[in-house]
Amino acid sequence: MEDVKGKQSTDQALAQATTAGRPKCIAVTGMPYVGKTSVAALLNSRNGFAIIDKAVVPADVADPKERARLTVVAIEQQLNVISAPMVVLDDVLTDNDTYLAFEEALGAPAVLHLVGSD
Repeated sequence: MEDVKGKQSTDQALAQATTAGRPKCIAVTGMPYVGKTSVAALLNSRNGFAIIDKAVVPADVADPKERARLTVVAIEQQLNVISAPMVVLDDVLTDNDTYLAFEEALGAPAVLHLVGSD
């Protein structure tokens, strides 16, 4: 067991302190034109939730796994500075690679999946 004053425990404590203050995330997903962005805007205006949208997804990266990794890095950077209690991920976790990369790095988000009416 590492001494409390050891480097490993200090690094671990700093990592935990960084992630402890992060807001929780809700991923809004669904087919196109079902109102994902409208729901995100409503959660923002009524509840003060922050929004991270698809602008964080790098468009110029062809490899899906690398694009997913870079997207999660961008989300993580924003989460470190957002002070809202909750963040809505609007149209960001839209593919399996990105969702899995997010889940591995930050844990599984709550998911609000919208569907169109018949």
